[in-house]
Amino acid sequence: VAMADDPTPRGTDEEWFARLDGLQQEITALVKRGKALEALQVALRDPPLEVENQHVKDAAALAVGTAVLGLKDMEVEAAVESISDDEAEVLMKYIYRHLSAPSDKSAAWLRLHALLTARTGPGAIVRVITDQKAMA
Repeated sequence: VAMADDPTPRGTDEEWFARLDGLQQEITALVKRGKALEALQVALRDPPLEVENQHVKDAAALAVGTAVLGLKDMEVEAAVESISDDEAEVLMKYIYRHLSAPSDKSAAWLRLHALLTARTGPGAIVRVITDQKAMA
């Protein structure tokens, strides 16, 4: 499991695409089986923080989005509480990435943002805004 502050890209773009394709399939299967909490943890496990290829970042964001939007309303709070501090930091980056584009799903991302901010405090927001390893 890669940590959010791990400075190594861990693979070529092709390796990332292969990994993310498998990850997307796993996340989709988990969501379909009603295991969106588990899907979220899987999606946040190995973020491409140091990867420069925008298509890799887009594929990773899609995987996280599939897991987040698969959460039932009653699961969102439990999801925020169940992830590690490192995963919470990564999730906050994805929240900002998803909120940066117009979407009919913005309310879900804003609710998640509020719950995650309540858990992590405003420091997580500042770190996302100032971090050079953006998910965008």
